Amino acid sequence: DHIGTLDPGKLFDALVVDLAAPGSPVPPPSATPAVLEHQRDGRHEQAWALRAEQFVFLADDRNIARVYVGGKLIHAL
Repeated sequence: DHIGTLDPGKLFDALVVDLAAPGSPVPPPSATPAVLEHQRDGRHEQAWALRAEQFVFLADDRNIARVYVGGKLIHAL
């Protein structure tokens, strides 16, 4: 009853991600030719999909800017 959607009154867990955090293992878009190509060609969904893939496979704790559990901020850089 308190989970499953983003409606008011529901519980909320989330990460706020910073792919450009200092010391990040995730390369900037300028160092990723495929991202630049997609952006240039107006294929923004594909560019974001590649960035999400980089987050999943390359990011670490330096890329987590904030953590929310049950709607409460429990960690922030």
